[in-house]
Amino acid sequence: MGLSNLFSIPRTRFLRFILYVGSYLVLFIIISITLANISIKWDFSNLKLKFGLESKKLNHSIENSKEILSFSIQIIKGILSVIYNNIISSNKRKVCNVFTSLQNDTEIPEQGSLSTSKGLIPIYVFGHGDLVSGHILRSHNWEGDKSNHINHLFSHDKDLHLIDLGSSLGVFTLNAAAYGRQVVAVDANYENVKRLFRSVVANNFSHLVTIVHNSIYDSRGMQTRVAVPDGNVGGAAVITENMKEKYFGKNQRFSLAGGSYDRPFGDLDDTPNSTENANAYRHGGPIGYHMSVPVKSILFDDLLQVIKFKKCVLKMDIEGSEYKALRSASRLFATIYVKLVIMEWFRLHPRYHDEVREFFVKRNYTPYSDIGLSNKLPINFGASEVFWHREA
Repeated sequence: MGLSNLFSIPRTRFLRFILYVGSYLVLFIIISITLANISIKWDFSNLKLKFGLESKKLNHSIENSKEILSFSIQIIKGILSVIYNNIISSNKRKVCNVFTSLQNDTEIPEQGSLSTSKGLIPIYVFGHGDLVSGHILRSHNWEGDKSNHINHLFSHDKDLHLIDLGSSLGVFTLNAAAYGRQVVAVDANYENVKRLFRSVVANNFSHLVTIVHNSIYDSRGMQTRVAVPDGNVGGAAVITENMKEKYFGKNQRFSLAGGSYDRPFGDLDDTPNSTENANAYRHGGPIGYHMSVPVKSILFDDLLQVIKFKKCVLKMDIEGSEYKALRSASRLFATIYVKLVIMEWFRLHPRYHDEVREFFVKRNYTPYSDIGLSNKLPINFGASEVFWHREA
């Protein structure tokens, strides 16, 4: 248990914990010293060990200080175990913000239909002015080849499920749920989350889909926002409050000097006192952005609080922040068998390519350029997308 977790306990309970432990420590130290210096035989035949230790009768007498100290330590361990289980464990906060209600949000977004293994199902979208939404409204799909291949994997493994990191409107989430698989869908943009929630409810998928409204970062509890480009909500990128204040000030709308969606924020420094030139990012440009409502960051490993399966496909589409997510994913990858990872590569800044490659290679993943895994990539590959397949 780290100090950060310990000090997250409310002050009154923390003080009570210290006093409780301290009192018993002092008590048993006094008893140990006393019994070590005088020859008294204690009959423990009727003494039962409490506080987490197995109840049993001790039918022998403790005559020397070494035995007494050992016995005292055993008792103290039992007390600490009970205190931890009943005080500290009960105060561990669920850091994942599981989205379960629209509360007072009465807006009814535009509805389209999505082609799945169950046929056409309802999906809530943004309208024809948005890249992904427009494609769904016209064609009833988005990246259908990937969804079809994931369904193919599902057909060969009944225990395979989905983590949809950067779920957006939920195309992959709804496809997996339509196949009857569990999904943990994570998105930092409230506008995406509320549409996905409506889609899940409309399709009666609530028992299959867990929606988490957080950003995934390498530090927990940070205040973050999503910078959403006009006309392409799916291209939104997470930035911290430090980045927002430094590069965009108090503005809720801004435009970038660059003319590309590729890695618009991949080279921004999120430290507040950096000397990096921020003015270039405040100049008017062809791409307009607006800020989402604030949302707290969590670690990738924190998703273990809500994941109920042991095997999955992972879709990562978080617009260049993949390296930050993977920095806090070691425990998740050690706990969950992640068979396939689908991720964009072109939005990841080149300075982080080696870090991400190393993460996967040391876990026995092989990179491929296609979801069918027919074209293996060299280790120093350059590609728009990469599909990491676990070989063992």
